[in-house]
Amino acid sequence: IILFVLRKKRGRFKQIVTGGVQNPSYGDVVAAKYMRNTDTAQVYPNFQEDTHLYAAPDTEESYEIDQREVYQEIDDIYLYPHTELQPVVRNGGINNSDGEEREFFTESDIYWVPASNTAELYEQLSKYRFREIRRDQLQITEHLGSGEFGTVNKGVWEGSPDKSREVAIKLLQKGASEESQVKFLQEAALMGQFSHPNIISLLGVVTLGEPVMIVMELMENGDLKENLISMRPIPGELPPNSLYQQLLDFCHQIAAGMTYLADKSFVHRDLAARNVLLSGNTCKIADFGMARDLEESTYYTSQGGKIPVKWTAPEALHYRKYSTASDVWSFGCLVYEIWSLGHKPFENYTNSQVVNLVMTGWRLPPPPGCPKEIYRLIIHCWHPEASKRPQFAYLLQTLSRSEYELLHMPAKEGDRGRGQASVLGAPLDVSKNTFTDLQNTYTDL
Repeated sequence: IILFVLRKKRGRFKQIVTGGVQNPSYGDVVAAKYMRNTDTAQVYPNFQEDTHLYAAPDTEESYEIDQREVYQEIDDIYLYPHTELQPVVRNGGINNSDGEEREFFTESDIYWVPASNTAELYEQLSKYRFREIRRDQLQITEHLGSGEFGTVNKGVWEGSPDKSREVAIKLLQKGASEESQVKFLQEAALMGQFSHPNIISLLGVVTLGEPVMIVMELMENGDLKENLISMRPIPGELPPNSLYQQLLDFCHQIAAGMTYLADKSFVHRDLAARNVLLSGNTCKIADFGMARDLEESTYYTSQGGKIPVKWTAPEALHYRKYSTASDVWSFGCLVYEIWSLGHKPFENYTNSQVVNLVMTGWRLPPPPGCPKEIYRLIIHCWHPEASKRPQFAYLLQTLSRSEYELLHMPAKEGDRGRGQASVLGAPLDVSKNTFTDLQNTYTDL
């Protein structure tokens, strides 16, 4: 892509535009075409700006190329000032000349599979009317993390339907490879198809210029794993009954989100506490791509890609067979994380040990303080045969039962039990002989 700074001869305003077709489906135009033997570039209509498509005014004028500013940061891109633009209706889209925000989300029963190259991905984003957010409407305020593909940041979106709101912004690093660009855009393409209270929401994308950005709702409390760790009681103190109720609610919310995804025949493949985000007490399933690059030590690299071994079902480990049933296995691991207050499943075992132990039918003992009905649900999720694991709808129904049935709440605060095995947050090994009838469910299969 060649960048040109075009200066209007009459000096009314300066603009930067991109040469070549970077993402043609977001306007189906060539922004500027370089004419080698002249000092001019022809500007074509139908630029993409915010959530509308705009055409330049009818009058055509020449533009001079200012070679001194060719390398100016693309972050300063302004295709046209709003006063110079006229909204265009394209492909049956809505003419938003009245200034109202256009709804870009159209939900379908089955999710569509994102393309495997950037050109087709841009066409899909255009076809399904993903919102293109103007770069100058975003301001990054805080760096939250980094990964192989770029950074995750907190920011403010000044042009949102709410006029101004805090958002999370993922930035793809400049000069990223085609493979990295594809994975980054695929995450946006997936996230933008879902609308559920327990699934993270995509707000829009920034694809004109670099860096490419994904803008999504901000979950102020971060990931569930870190929140669970912070909930561990002080050694020697008994946790309040409200903690048991909160953990049950987390399980219920995640089951609701996964039931929604399963109904769309979508397989997450990486369900874990690190990939669930929290805002207040609301859980939302995230990580449709980039987040798995933020914790590389969790993953084992195989010929087919990175695998989170300790959360992955046997058939996925051995045969790369991913399905809703393999997500159910991972859900069992996530419920274990919740009731262990942030401990990884099999955290004291190597990946190879985990594979061998699981194949023998051995299963992790319950975390200290985990109610028997919750552990029973975990064991059902860990059935060695994928076809015999419960459906998410059944898990959601089970977790919707009364707290008394699921938690066996004591009549008085602190009366749950005096042994360490019954105390949330106690060392994991104190409960190794608890509920052995359930632990040994699959040893003789």
